[in-house]
Amino acid sequence: MGVSSYRAFNSSRGEQGGWGARLAVAATVSVAALALARMCTTVAFAHGNAALRDDACAKRAGLYYVHFSAYQPSFNPYEQYCEATGSEGDALVVLDVVGAGADTLPVSIRVLDVTTSGAHPVLELPPQRYRGGIVNFHVALQAGRSYMTAVTLGEPPRSYTVNYTLRVATWWDRVVAGVGQVVGIGTIIVVFLVVGLLYAFYGRQSYEAPHWKQQA
Repeated sequence: MGVSSYRAFNSSRGEQGGWGARLAVAATVSVAALALARMCTTVAFAHGNAALRDDACAKRAGLYYVHFSAYQPSFNPYEQYCEATGSEGDALVVLDVVGAGADTLPVSIRVLDVTTSGAHPVLELPPQRYRGGIVNFHVALQAGRSYMTAVTLGEPPRSYTVNYTLRVATWWDRVVAGVGQVVGIGTIIVVFLVVGLLYAFYGRQSYEAPHWKQQA
């Protein structure tokens, strides 16, 4: 094998190795970005007024904040719901009253089934004090319905009420959500491929330029 052939062979091997390395780097960057985005969307709830002001599931009631969470362990034990649930059936609702002396504050609860014909009571809890300001109760939800939870802190004449509306998903909502997830994953894959190909192509151009100049 001549010197020129040997150089060409090594150049080809280096070029192939460069492609593989560039694709590996692109894959690593894409996966890291996806993991970071996922982490940011699942940050745990923090008991601080700064975080609560930006929390869509928290509302202010006088000097306090009330954080609303609904869970459906039989449907998805890892998901927390705030404005819409994933399915009908039993739901565990957790209310976290945040503020100084929250555990000494009387809290009353009313859950209403809201329809076009009006609001119908589903659950009522009389005023009482809760340890740590944390209230939890179970409620049965029906698909396609909306439920309003009215939380009242304190007693008249100094009381504050905040309302949370929870919509229960239907089977069609779950289908649409599933399609959206598939489209999102497909978009990520396409972006990853495009980034990888562009990175490999422009890296190849920068690699070939000095090589051809040397031969000339």
